[in-house]
Amino acid sequence: MRPTASSKNTDTQVRALRWVRPAPSGVVEVSRPSKNGHVTETQAGALAHLYATIAKLVDNGERVPCLGRHGAWWTSADAEEQHAAALRCGDCPALAACHAYITEHDELTGVWAGRRCGR
Repeated sequence: MRPTASSKNTDTQVRALRWVRPAPSGVVEVSRPSKNGHVTETQAGALAHLYATIAKLVDNGERVPCLGRHGAWWTSADAEEQHAAALRCGDCPALAACHAYITEHDELTGVWAGRRCGR
């Protein structure tokens, strides 16, 4: 998903947005694993909203830790990297939005709002 038309995202920032993309019909498609093999329309919309929030923060010059140099830690299988990622979530300007998303929607893997999922 392209966060905004004016976004100045780097490859690292775009990598975090890789699962959400607009479909030709304008509907958001999410291509990533989920518990039952598909993502509901509600979850896709919530994830798109989270990513749009993150994109706005980035456009405004905010630093979002999961988009930084160690962005791979948020999807790592290594427990130490996950722990380091979770700690960095504490200062994230998107923490509230991320927490709202993960509270409503289960994720199989990754670090979301300072919480390791699926482990």
